[in-house]
Amino acid sequence: MDWLGWRAAAAHSGANGGNPRAAAGYQGGLGWTAPGRVPIMPGAGATGRPACFRNPGCERMKMTISRLILCCGAGLLVACAAAPRGALAQVAQAAQAAAGTAPAEEPGVVRAPRHDEPQMSTDDKIQILADKLAADPINGAGWQEMGNLYAGQNQFQLARDAFIRAVQCDKTNGEFHRSLGLVFVRLDNPEMALNEFNAYRSLDQFGGLDFWRLLGGAQLKAGQVEAARQTYRDGLKEIGDPRQAEYFRLVNALRALESGAGNEPAARELVRTYRAPAQAVVDSLKAAGGEGDAAWGEVNSIVTAALAMTVEDATAAEQAGNLDAAVTNWLEVQRLDPEREGILPRLVDLYVRQGKTAEADSAVAVACRERPARAETWVAAGQRHEQGSRLNEALQAYLKAWQMGETNDDLRVAIGNLYVRLGRDAESGDWFRAGVTARTRPEVVYNYAVVLIRAGRLPEAITQLKRVTTEMPQMTAAWMALVQGLADSNQPAEAVAAGERGLAATPDPKLAFQVGVVAQKAKKFDNAIAAYKLSLSVQPTFDKAQFNLGLCLMEAKKFDEAVAAFDGLIQIEGATYRAYYNQGVSYYLAGKYTEALDAFDSARLVETTPNVLDYLSLTNGKLGKKEDADAWALKAKELKGAKKKK
Repeated sequence: MDWLGWRAAAAHSGANGGNPRAAAGYQGGLGWTAPGRVPIMPGAGATGRPACFRNPGCERMKMTISRLILCCGAGLLVACAAAPRGALAQVAQAAQAAAGTAPAEEPGVVRAPRHDEPQMSTDDKIQILADKLAADPINGAGWQEMGNLYAGQNQFQLARDAFIRAVQCDKTNGEFHRSLGLVFVRLDNPEMALNEFNAYRSLDQFGGLDFWRLLGGAQLKAGQVEAARQTYRDGLKEIGDPRQAEYFRLVNALRALESGAGNEPAARELVRTYRAPAQAVVDSLKAAGGEGDAAWGEVNSIVTAALAMTVEDATAAEQAGNLDAAVTNWLEVQRLDPEREGILPRLVDLYVRQGKTAEADSAVAVACRERPARAETWVAAGQRHEQGSRLNEALQAYLKAWQMGETNDDLRVAIGNLYVRLGRDAESGDWFRAGVTARTRPEVVYNYAVVLIRAGRLPEAITQLKRVTTEMPQMTAAWMALVQGLADSNQPAEAVAAGERGLAATPDPKLAFQVGVVAQKAKKFDNAIAAYKLSLSVQPTFDKAQFNLGLCLMEAKKFDEAVAAFDGLIQIEGATYRAYYNQGVSYYLAGKYTEALDAFDSARLVETTPNVLDYLSLTNGKLGKKEDADAWALKAKELKGAKKKK
């Protein structure tokens, strides 16, 4: 627990040498076995207390001074400024008497020290006060002030001894017991603190509104968690009025207890329970210009915590795909913090994901009508236009938001992205260049890379694409663009290696086909064959992959496998010229002329070309059929001639 308001003071060696029982016979609370009669000061009554303390008004002033010294320190003048003029005079005179200073020159006015006056050090104050107490040892207010000075220097044992002397002087002064209880807490003696706080509660003329918080804090330090919890709850019930600053101090103390006990759900439930009354108090204080009120910090912390919790709940719901809950919570955030930026675009996106386009359009329309001067209104409008493929309108809305000061990187790249989609690459480049950062979404970086490729800036594009494939390895389009960019940069080996990394992350048939093509051109036949087969394993009817597989097997001189590949092509696309013709070539190169003759003849029946007629001539020649070979050669020549004439 923090020591509340002890003023800074220098070290001083006090009476009793730090004895835990500074005055003989002190038992804590109201327990006394005084060793002797305390002398009665001049003017004191039968109670042994100065006449000043027998006057209720003066008693209240004395305790006001003590509490102000304890809780406000140098802020005493500010507190006095709000008091009536007569009360001001009493407070000033009493404060000056306690501090050992001269009375104010003008009655009722607290004299501020002049700049040319020497300022007393705390050591000097302690020495002066010690001299006064030596002459007047039953001056309770003086011992209280001495305790404050020691406490401000973290000399808590000396502070304790001084506060005990204050209590000995006037055991009915609740403020003295309060100060002693606080110092016992500092000295890790919560049991003694409990006695003092109970005495404070029974004696304090102001009602001791902070009693429950102090008592609960001491109980908590003593390990009495359940007792502290109940004390805080009792205090809330007893105070009852949320407008009291101490009310929400108790709420926050109870929140801290639950959080410290690891019971975060209970702490969150407290925020939910007290959010409405806290908001009402905040609104009332704002209306009255009371943001500096004592209650402000405590009550506003509840409102702030409620807002933070609602943002957390909204974000968690969104991430979990619970869009209804996400919308509900974001609407609540908007209600709690109407000036918060970025909620409208988020709500529009959620509505669209829910299929509630009417709600999305309505939210945008209301914003355009009621908040046209806010950039986020036009960001949200741009979103809706973009989602509706109204790209020009989206671009204009985004540009308007940009002109209104929404100059963040996300908006910059969104504008660049729209220029790309509109085919205006030259205009997109500048937006992308300045907007693409380390946190830009991979999809947007990919679009920027495409712009670079179209501009012929392959090295820059490759750098961006490598980043995209690292951050989003499942993005097939990025892998394909990277493979093509490397191949076009005359880096076939790197292109194949990149493509194979991509296939390990996302076995896409089109990517596999592209890797096969690049590898085949680079004469990396094994890599190409593996890529084509992977493509077909994912998409068995991919005719381009099947055809290229056959051609690659032929180039690799794996003719039997090529024949089988072209059989597979016939199964996919039926009896086609290219399937039979290339199968015939495979048979021919394998030395299987009879099978080759059948395949070429099947191809001729689909489409007669000079090439198939030439191969029919060659194949018949290999089979020793010279007349047939010559006949097919003549027909090939005639067909070529006829095509030339055309």
